[in-house]
Amino acid sequence: MSRWVCTKCGHEAEGVNPPKKCTCGASKDSFEIMEERAQREPGEEMGGSEDDEWEEDIEVDDDFD
Repeated sequence: MSRWVCTKCGHEAEGVNPPKKCTCGASKDSFEIMEERAQREPGEEMGGSEDDEWEEDIEVDDDFD
């Protein structure tokens, strides 16, 4: 038996196969086995990588009057 998690809402279910439909209405294609989800690298879920992070220039005013 496997533990399944909906990638849309996070609902968890147990069974040999994923549920046909999630409580949020997502199809069975939206479910992943929890162990596979836990093994992903950060950023992979959204299709990006850690190198895709924003770099924002921030001006700092050190002149305190």
